[in-house]
Amino acid sequence: MRRADPGAGLQRLRPELDASQRLLRPSAELADEASRTTFSLRKSLFRALDGTAAESETPEYAQIRTHLQSVAHIHPHWETCYLLKKRPDGSVYFLDDIDLNREFEIAEHGEVYADCPPEMAAIFESGRAVVHGPYRDVFGEWITAADPILDPSTGEVLAVLGINISVPSMRAHLVGGPASSPWRISRRSC
Repeated sequence: MRRADPGAGLQRLRPELDASQRLLRPSAELADEASRTTFSLRKSLFRALDGTAAESETPEYAQIRTHLQSVAHIHPHWETCYLLKKRPDGSVYFLDDIDLNREFEIAEHGEVYADCPPEMAAIFESGRAVVHGPYRDVFGEWITAADPILDPSTGEVLAVLGINISVPSMRAHLVGGPASSPWRISRRSC
């Protein structure tokens, strides 16, 4: 009499577990990169900014944009990164939006993010980071790591950093693995 292999059921599930683990690892690494980036930003610069057109010429805005561009250059797998703020009326708007590859439409400084996913808008109240997606907005289909930029003395959410990877890039990464994907996780610090 032949005995059933108790591990056979687990082996059949293994491909599903592997695909899930492959998705979780890049998402966790993306979340870690977002966290390190928010840590590296000067929080005091955000208080002076409110999304008006004139402020895009201020030294505070220039410092934030330069820093964000520098960090984005060391993470070439980021397809877009942006900063969001919330107005007193509750609307979420773009403080900055960077696309280093010039492949995606970007938002203008001060532009309201009309279809901001609720999970991301909730960060302004919760102060907690999220990895969200896949989801679709007017700019494309994304997986996003979003991290709050907190006032160190009050804990108030000053802004939210979002880092996007397009769904097609993530699929290429998961199907073909890192060697065949244009998206490669960088281990360099911010």
